[in-house]
Amino acid sequence: NEVLTYSFIHGDVLTKVGQETQNSYRIINSISPDLQYYRQSLTPSLINLVHSNIKQGYDNFAIYEFNKVHQKQDGLNEEGVPIERNLLALTMANSKREGSAYYQAKYILKYLFEVLGYKVRYEAIDSINSPEFAPFEYRRSARIIEKKTGATIGVVGEYKKSVYKGFKLPNYAAGFEINADTLFVNTRGLGSSYTAVNRYPVMERDICFKVGGEISYGQIVDILDGDLKDIYLDAEIIPVDIYQPKDSTQKNITVRIKLAARDHTLTSEEVNSITSKISESVIAKTDAVVI
Repeated sequence: NEVLTYSFIHGDVLTKVGQETQNSYRIINSISPDLQYYRQSLTPSLINLVHSNIKQGYDNFAIYEFNKVHQKQDGLNEEGVPIERNLLALTMANSKREGSAYYQAKYILKYLFEVLGYKVRYEAIDSINSPEFAPFEYRRSARIIEKKTGATIGVVGEYKKSVYKGFKLPNYAAGFEINADTLFVNTRGLGSSYTAVNRYPVMERDICFKVGGEISYGQIVDILDGDLKDIYLDAEIIPVDIYQPKDSTQKNITVRIKLAARDHTLTSEEVNSITSKISESVIAKTDAVVI
C-alpha cells in the first residue's frame, strides 16, 4: 500500500532513529511540536505508522512512499532554498511471524529491480554514515550498489533494537530506502525487461562450494552470473544454504542453478557440462572445493 505522510516530523522521531536534529531544518513557527522539523529520510515516517496499523488488526502488511526529503548537509540551491532529494522507502511488518525479515524486504526490492531491468549487488555495511542508513542495524542490513557505476543507491535490512523498542515494532519488520532520482536516471533508457514464458522445461542443479570464511555469497553469485551470461540460456541463481561450523575458518555455500533453452529441452549432459564449467570458474577465483 502506498502512503503519503507529512514532510514535517517531531524531533523525538529523529532522535529515536539516530538522526541528528542539527541536520534538519527547523520550523520556527510550527503549529505543533509534531510538525517541527523537516525530515531527513522517509523510513522514520513509515515505521511511525506500523504500530497503529497493527492495533487496527492489520498483522501482515507493507507500506511504501515516494517523496522528497531535506537535509542541511546537502546545502542550498542557486535560489537559496534547501536542496530536495527524492527517495523511495518501504517498510514491511508481520506481527505473527518470527525469523529474519531482512530476506522478505530484499525479496520485494529484488522484484522491483528485476521489473526495471536494473542490476545491483549487495555489500556488508561497516558503519552508519548517512541519515538514510541511521534507522538500520548495519550488522543485519546491506548496502545497495549499482553494478554499472559502483555507486551506493540505498540500504535494505532490519532496524536497530532501539528502533523496534521506540516505535513498538514487531520482531518481524524490515525495509529499504533508495535514491529515487538515481533510480530514475539509470533506468529510463533500459526499456522493458519482459520476455515470453519459456515453453521448454527448466533443469536444476545444486552446487555446494566449500570456501574460506572471508568469501561471501555475493562473490560466488557474481562469478556465476558473469559466466552464465555467455551461454545464451535462461538462467537463474537461487540461494539454498550458507553454513559455517562454530570456530571454523571455512563455510559451505550452496546455490541452485536453474537452466532452460528456448529452442530445445536440455539434456543432462548439457547441464552437467555447463555446471562443471561455471564451478571451475568459482574454484579458480576463490580456491573453493565442490562438495
